[in-house]
Parts: sequence; C-alpha cells; structure tokens
Amino acid sequence: GKTGNHMELIFKKTNSIKVPAISFFGAEENWVKSVKVGVPVDVIATVEKSMFRNKAELRLRIIDILCK
Repeated sequence: GKTGNHMELIFKKTNSIKVPAISFFGAEENWVKSVKVGVPVDVIATVEKSMFRNKAELRLRIIDILCK
C-alpha cells in the first residue's frame, strides 16, 4: 500500500486458478523474505469479501505463511 502497511499477493493453484490474498499491518515481516516464486507454501488465512473500489471480490486475508 501507499504507506507500506499491507501487501497483496496472487497465488496460483496447480490448476492455474488465481487466488488473490492480502496481509495488513506488517504481518508479512515474518515471512516476506522467505517466499519465492514457484515454491509451494502453506497459507493460514480466512476468506473475506472485499468491496475495494466498489468491486466485490472473494480473497484470502493472510494470517501467516509457512515456507517449506
């Protein structure tokens, strides 16, 4: 985000479906340097309905990411 307090990620499932996800308020500091493109991770998240810019979208609210 503009103030650096959140991070948006797009996960791609093995069937190529893209899943948007977001982490707020510095939670990514624990895992951001460990995540690598193409390397599987375990995601702990909740599902939420976002209305950002008046566009309805289901996304994941990231709680934690566990790198393998």
